[in-house]
This record gives sequence, structure tokens and C-alpha cells, in this order.
Amino acid sequence: VPHVSLYGLTVEPATPLARAVREGREPPVDEERYRDEFLLAAEMLGDAGYEQYEVSNFARDGAVSRHNAAYWRTEAYLGLGNGAHSFCPPVRRWNLRDWEAYATLARAGRSPEEGRETLDEDARRMERVWLGLRTSAGLDIEGLGDAVVERASAWVHDGLAEFRGRRLRLTARGWLLLDEIAVEIERRSA
Repeated sequence: VPHVSLYGLTVEPATPLARAVREGREPPVDEERYRDEFLLAAEMLGDAGYEQYEVSNFARDGAVSRHNAAYWRTEAYLGLGNGAHSFCPPVRRWNLRDWEAYATLARAGRSPEEGRETLDEDARRMERVWLGLRTSAGLDIEGLGDAVVERASAWVHDGLAEFRGRRLRLTARGWLLLDEIAVEIERRSA
């Protein structure tokens, strides 16, 4: 297999699984178990010759997915179909998820767009931080300030990240704390 994607289970509200968890028929997600299994999978795949090029994606040479790369680089993309998202910086829009409602509008020649948002400078900066940290290329920390560099050095010391020139790249352990690290960088750079 040239490519592997690994995602942790998320119990979405209003689903049969959420109902089963709520009723005690299924156990809730065990975060400790998830952490251990994620780190084991990352180690085993690395030992088997896969590169972890994004928090949830591993590939052998030449098999890196090009599909999501536009998302990670905050480039424009077009989503077609129900529930699809599109982005033409700085505007993100999304279509209706419900197939019947989507199809009815599309057949009538009307837009099935459900909503849109315009990302302001703060939101674009936060996305740049968060999306940069998701990939093995890492985040360019140039211009984020001394407080960020100082804190990043502590993450490197703790085995959560590494520097590659002026880029901060999270390790598998660091990717488990991606949201927390991104928020801290944003707070320290604001």
C-alpha cells in the first residue's frame, strides 16, 4: 500500500454512535488509548518506510497525496457536490449537506450554497499557523516574535517539535497537541 491515512474516531452528535455512547451501549473514546495507538502506528509506519508528511497521512516515496495540499497551503480550491467546501481567498463557502435540498436547488438552476465566510487577517494568520503545523514542512516562524521562538525551543527540548532552519515542525507526539500548540503560538505572536 503506497499511502495510509489515519484518523482518530470522533463521535459526532446526533449519530447512532453518539446515541449508543450516551446510552452506555458503546464506550466513549479513550483519549489515552488513542494517544498510545497513534504513536505506535506512527512508529511502525516509519519503520516500514512511510513518511508522515501530515498529521494524519503517511506515504512511501512518490505517493504523497496532492489533493489536500491546496488546503494546507491555503490556496484556492473548488468543491462540487452536497456538503462541499470551496475557498477563493479570503472567502470560504460551503454547500448544503442534505442531498435532497441540494439536488432540488441544483435542478432548479439555483445555487445550493448554504453559507460563506470572509476570513479577516486574524483568521488567516491563525489558519497559516494551524495548517503549517499540520505538515512535515512545518511552520515558518519568521516574524512571529521572540516569545514564539523561545516557547518553540521548549517544545523542541520536550521532543514535541524540531527546527528545520526557521521552520518549526511537530513530531508525532507534538501532533497530538496540535491545537494547543497552535493556540499558544497565536497568543504569543499577537
